[in-house]
Amino acid sequence: FQNTVVRNPNGQIVGVLFSGEDITDRVQAEKALKESDAQKKAILDGSIDRIRLADKDMRIIWVNKTTVRELNMPPKDLGGEFCYKILSDRDTPCPDCLSKKAFKSGNIEHAILYRPKLKDIEGETYWDAYAVPIEDESGDIVNMIQIVRNITEQVRTEEALKESELWMRNMFNALEEAVLLITPDRVIIDINEAAEKMFGYSKGELINRSTEILHVDHEHYLEFGKQIKEAFDSGQAAQFEFDEKRKNGEIFPTERTVCLLKNDEGNPMGIVSAIRDLSEEKRAEQEKEKLQAQLQRSQKMEVIGTLAGGVAHDLNNILSGIVTYPELILLEIPEDSPLRNAILTIQKSGEKAVAVVQDLLTLARRGVAVTEVVNLNLVISEYVKSPEHERITSFHPGVHVETNLEEELLNILGSPAHLSKT
Repeated sequence: FQNTVVRNPNGQIVGVLFSGEDITDRVQAEKALKESDAQKKAILDGSIDRIRLADKDMRIIWVNKTTVRELNMPPKDLGGEFCYKILSDRDTPCPDCLSKKAFKSGNIEHAILYRPKLKDIEGETYWDAYAVPIEDESGDIVNMIQIVRNITEQVRTEEALKESELWMRNMFNALEEAVLLITPDRVIIDINEAAEKMFGYSKGELINRSTEILHVDHEHYLEFGKQIKEAFDSGQAAQFEFDEKRKNGEIFPTERTVCLLKNDEGNPMGIVSAIRDLSEEKRAEQEKEKLQAQLQRSQKMEVIGTLAGGVAHDLNNILSGIVTYPELILLEIPEDSPLRNAILTIQKSGEKAVAVVQDLLTLARRGVAVTEVVNLNLVISEYVKSPEHERITSFHPGVHVETNLEEELLNILGSPAHLSKT
């Protein structure tokens, strides 16, 4: 309300003029504004971020309670101070000041800031920072809201995680065995360098592909799945030998160890499959078996040779009379004696027996045969007259053998006994 005194021309008070205005809406608006400001202040004070209002010169106008608490300074000591002086003990703005950048661009600016040193914190720190321009009614930027959050622990955790992941990746690739990381439905997620070398595929060729690409055929793929399912159902890792296929189509033996990975709730989250190439091992086993077989044969031949040598020496003693005495008898009987052919037959048979003994001695010497100059025509002629040939022809009376020998046939080097048998 407003009261106005009313006077006459003589200056005498003749009345009072009362005027009034209903300001209910304005009062309510001011009250609402105060309540709104209080709510906004409560929100800002409740934030875990440091929030500051600064002017164009970087002087602090207002700070929230988080800033007061972390800086351990009352608001009155902060107001009017340069933010870079209070926070970094600098005489000039920070080189990477976001507020300067926002004043220039007129946009909200964001960055992760590194601070090697601050007044209130020892050691290096990292900050997630925003600078928000505040405009007046004409659109000019007059103030700046600075919002920062200390993310040092988060950054260190991320760096530690990256370092751990790097270690794991290096260990993963350092393994001599091929390792596959697979989804529960058998799709390849990752492979190590040994897997690339073993199968001949690059990582890009296998990622997000079914493991069937590594199996011999679809039947092998199904059989492999059956075996690992049986192991997983029993709560065990699967370990067995299984043939796989390289990119070039080569099929090779492997030893597979397959483990099921589960999350905290016990649900399957993936499969780890370690693969060892058994190609060299199998070849070594085959070579070993071959050498063992050769050794066994050699040992058998050695035993047989020893036995044959003993028998041969004994037979030589027996045959010496059978071969020698017919020769002496032939010297005593006339050329036309009817006994002469019989004695010659005995002599030839004895000589052939000596040849058999020679074979035994050859065996005892492990195949070292005795050779001499031989006339092949003579060997054939003697064989045709031998009892062995007569016995064979007696079994086949319808067969008649004729010889047509080259008279000037050259001699050869060989064993008469062996050639005669041939």
